[in-house]
Amino acid sequence: MSDIRAAAQELIDRYGEHALDIAKDRAKQLELAADWPAHSVAVRVLSEVERLAGEDSARQ
Repeated sequence: MSDIRAAAQELIDRYGEHALDIAKDRAKQLELAADWPAHSVAVRVLSEVERLAGEDSARQ
């Protein structure tokens, strides 16, 4: 499992339905801080949270 996928899964495990909002907020905070390397990682995590959340929705 990649670090990005592991981080996304941890957000989902820890925060459930709120994981997507938390990932979005983190990416926005880093954008506003102009921390581009960290923002890039946060956007990748956000994308993975979206993908995993979509898989969970499809299973239900």
